[in-house]
Amino acid sequence: MAASSGILPAAVLYDVTIDTSSLTGDGALSLQIGVTGDPDPLSVSLRNFAIPGGSLNGLAEKCFGALPCPITGELPGDTELIFDNSENFAEYFQTLTWGSSLSFQLIFQGAAITNPTLGAGASSFEVFLLDANGIEGFLSTDPLGTLLAFEVDETGILASNFSNAGTADVSLIPEPSVFVLSLLGLSLVALRYRRFAVR
Repeated sequence: MAASSGILPAAVLYDVTIDTSSLTGDGALSLQIGVTGDPDPLSVSLRNFAIPGGSLNGLAEKCFGALPCPITGELPGDTELIFDNSENFAEYFQTLTWGSSLSFQLIFQGAAITNPTLGAGASSFEVFLLDANGIEGFLSTDPLGTLLAFEVDETGILASNFSNAGTADVSLIPEPSVFVLSLLGLSLVALRYRRFAVR
């Protein structure tokens, strides 16, 4: 609805839930942001992280010591991780003990969303579930082990789900303004219908 009215969203939100009940022992979560060319500024926030029945192990490795590191925050102490696309590549690597699932919310915002430039480069955000050594990918049909990929360019966000047998669920969350407009539209339709029904 926002696109059809010419209004670009201030942010794009996704709910992500990954069924990890088939995995046992220790593993790792890898979150990676990368760029191609010269993209518009983008930030990706990860919020509401949960790992029922599992745990995060030790400190996360951010950018593997490379500076400047475009990642702020750390799980589980911070309520939000923030990635920006100011560097060519950055990774957040966290070892963990598998539980029944992983869930979190991803929020994409910045000029790449609100005011994309024609011909600008692209940004990507990818999610991997790996063994504890960070080598073997789990639950993925992608040869490289990518579980979820989000490509952001002037045309919007392309979300790709490479999870095996639908183990990952990715749901787009309508922006509040779109939700309010939808409710307003439904209310007007109901009011119009009521007028005709009374006659």
